[in-house]
Amino acid sequence: MIENRTVKRVQEHFNWFGLHEDVGNYVKSCATCTQVNDPPRTPKSPLTCVRACHPLERVAIDIVGPLPRSNSGHG
Repeated sequence: MIENRTVKRVQEHFNWFGLHEDVGNYVKSCATCTQVNDPPRTPKSPLTCVRACHPLERVAIDIVGPLPRSNSGHG
């Protein structure tokens, strides 16, 4: 957890009663910390089952590329 790493770094130089709580509150209220550590998540559509009753009733294709070749030559 991010707070635990921050607490350890603060404890290298300082120590006071309530350090864990103070660091946790600071991390939660820090705009930079919240942007870097907890980026906003885009909502995802739920997966649905698509049924086809007849051959070629539904046709789909994924278009991606061109993709770079890997070091082992796969592309």
